[in-house]
Amino acid sequence: MSQIGLIYRILVASPSDCIQERKAIPEVIYSWNAMNSFLRPAILEPVLWETHAIPELGDRPQAIINKQLVEKCDILVGTFWTRLGTHTGEAKSGTVEEIEEFRKAGKPVLLYFSSVPVVPESIDRKQYKALSNYKKQLEKEGIIFKYDSMANLREQFQMHLSVTMASFFSKDIEKLPTNSHKKVIDKVTQKARKRH
Repeated sequence: MSQIGLIYRILVASPSDCIQERKAIPEVIYSWNAMNSFLRPAILEPVLWETHAIPELGDRPQAIINKQLVEKCDILVGTFWTRLGTHTGEAKSGTVEEIEEFRKAGKPVLLYFSSVPVVPESIDRKQYKALSNYKKQLEKEGIIFKYDSMANLREQFQMHLSVTMASFFSKDIEKLPTNSHKKVIDKVTQKARKRH
């Protein structure tokens, strides 16, 4: 049976070393849908540049990603491990630029920093130093969380996502059509079904 609901898009932001995190975060989002979509008229969509961006020319790559994805998302969840990322021409990295775009727009930003062990020889010292400096800056400007395993990240993000969505939903429930609108939509849907 069809139902009317709200779609919230969650941007998954991270440098290239957070491969496991980019798999774990969408899984938590899908789990939220499985537990909540029958109870609340809402669905969450994980948005990753790998799956949602399309080829386009005419601007900086990050500017195109901002236009195609960042501006259309409601929440950002970001993770860092050993790298800050590559400079975009405007910001220290694509992830940093995405975070700053969200902050400027007043949208929620959930940030997590990994303390998962790493082989020392694999660390790019320059990247790690840039990341450490950025982390120190953020610690002065708000609350960030640390995780020491993928299970720990999943657990924290699941809890923070539930709290964030409860806040969103309490504000957005009035965006859903009123009963009179729903009746009109139901009639249109029934007519369309009869034609097929």
